[in-house]
Amino acid sequence: KAAMKYAGIDSKSWARFTFVMTALFTMITCLVSFYKADFINLTVCVLAIDVLCNAEKTKVATFRCLVILTAFSLVIDIVWFTLRDATDDPHNPEMSSPEEGVIKFSIWMAYISFVFKIIMTFVFWRTSIKFEDVID
Repeated sequence: KAAMKYAGIDSKSWARFTFVMTALFTMITCLVSFYKADFINLTVCVLAIDVLCNAEKTKVATFRCLVILTAFSLVIDIVWFTLRDATDDPHNPEMSSPEEGVIKFSIWMAYISFVFKIIMTFVFWRTSIKFEDVID
């Protein structure tokens, strides 16, 4: 806590930071969803926004579930990336369609989302530890 005060981060700014990061996570998830079904992350985002907006009515365990769901979606992403065909394959009919640009953009956003999920797992975890600060 002393390190956060030294860096100029108080509990109210951490709650605001969590909300802003969740909004960014929601936008990235929507961009990924042009090609890849990403409903777990969208559910996590909606739940996180609801919990942050109605913190006084929420239990701490709800935010801890968000941490678990985000970590679970990381595992699902690893499986999806592993099973995904290469986008550079010239014989892939998906990559020779008119939607090729949208598909490539969405796949790049999936990689960005993967990195962002790692960050969000730590943000949600930190918020779940000090959830009483969010309520204030």
